[in-house]
Amino acid sequence: MTTDTDKPIDEALDKILRAAGSRLDNYTVPKTREAMREAMREAMRAAWMDGSDAGWKARGKAECLISDKA
Repeated sequence: MTTDTDKPIDEALDKILRAAGSRLDNYTVPKTREAMREAMREAMRAAWMDGSDAGWKARGKAECLISDKA
């Protein structure tokens, strides 16, 4: 069963699968779909962490530049 929180994950999976010549509708086994969703969540989580870390690093560099001028 797809939940509201699965919808954006399923949309992202479908885009990737369509780019590869398939589509999410071809995967009907619930265990397979859930494994695919979890893999997508892991990839999204890693991308979010990388972006967050980059933001904190940039902020730290900016603070160093500001304090050097003071």
